[in-house]
Amino acid sequence: MMSPHPHAAALSDATRATAAQWGPFRPLEMLRRAARLGGFDAQLLDDQVLVAEVLSELFADCAIHDAAGALHWVMRPGPRPMRREAVPGDLHAAIARDAAGSPVQDALDGTGDYAPAAVDALIAQAT
Repeated sequence: MMSPHPHAAALSDATRATAAQWGPFRPLEMLRRAARLGGFDAQLLDDQVLVAEVLSELFADCAIHDAAGALHWVMRPGPRPMRREAVPGDLHAAIARDAAGSPVQDALDGTGDYAPAAVDALIAQAT
């Protein structure tokens, strides 16, 4: 049996935390984004066993989303807060900056269309 790659756990945590900030995504693109934000050597992603290991762990937190015939992954709501908070502060800040303005990030932060005033206005329109 192969031993896990020495960077597998850290890259998996970074990928899950990054995915927690976004809506539907393509898995390899999310892995690349997480590696960049986490300061990992880009050549790590040439290791197909490492990529498979990290994406397999990410998939455990995700569901498949079909958007007009294009399959994307989306993190399920249950694990999202846990994964979002499970990274060191500097990586968490980098991920939040990268995701700024995304609907998921706005909802998590209570900003944009999810600011309390915006939500109140939407409710008022519906009633």
